[in-house]
Amino acid sequence: MVQIIGSYMQNTERVQFCKPTTMEVVVSEFGFHDFSIRHRPIQPTSFNSFVLHYVKKGKGIFKIEKKVYEISGGTFFMSPPGIQVTLIPDAEDPWCYYWMNCFGQEIPKLFNDAKLSVNNPLYVYPDKEEIEREFKTLFENTKNSWAPHHLFALASFLNIMGKITLSRSDSQEPQNLASSKSHYAQKIIKEIEDNYKNPEFNIQTICDRLFIHHSYACRIFKEETGCSIKQYVVRRRMIEAEILLKYTSNNIMQIAGSCGYKEAFNFTKAFHKYFQISPSEYRKKYSSLR
Repeated sequence: MVQIIGSYMQNTERVQFCKPTTMEVVVSEFGFHDFSIRHRPIQPTSFNSFVLHYVKKGKGIFKIEKKVYEISGGTFFMSPPGIQVTLIPDAEDPWCYYWMNCFGQEIPKLFNDAKLSVNNPLYVYPDKEEIEREFKTLFENTKNSWAPHHLFALASFLNIMGKITLSRSDSQEPQNLASSKSHYAQKIIKEIEDNYKNPEFNIQTICDRLFIHHSYACRIFKEETGCSIKQYVVRRRMIEAEILLKYTSNNIMQIAGSCGYKEAFNFTKAFHKYFQISPSEYRKKYSSLR
């Protein structure tokens, strides 16, 4: 997040100095589901990216990691990638909610700062109208096909995460990031983002670069993100493969090489295991929808 490192005021003017920072955050999809119309639950599934939900009204059940939560209007809840979840609308008062899919190396830290995790996936925001205005503005700004949807979605997502983080913050000084598990998890994610296209890249490569033990790296990464390092690498490669299959005419061998696979056979096998469909079939299916 942006850190204020200084400020001054003169008459009615105010200037604040922010610590320079870069963020890799992508909001790939967003939407609104009304289960009074859909009438069916989302069966046990795992998402490919982090998903932030906000229940506008109604009630429902959220199941994650063998835990069951009853959720009503005004509540945020998050679904991390690779973790099986089930979403069940209430029979008498089915919920309707907004949702945003997001990925990138900064995403785990944003959720960590907002105190949202696998073990604590819910937060009831104190001002429902404020959040609903944010989503209403997002949908108003993106109702035209030529609008820069990705920019409006990113701005809204960061604004919402900032509101949650500010709402949940306290007066305590932040812990020393250099010694925190979150710090190492972020470094591991950065290594993955920088090197997942390299077929020689593996967990030991990360450990050697960060000077940490293999088992420690795997344990803290699982605790902080909810998935293993291997799962994260595969998911990142599959996200890249999806993009290339959808938006380029590169052949399967070229895409395999761009996603960290030496051989097209190994790539095709991994893709089919992940999506239950071959890369060629996926491209054909997507092309038919355009």
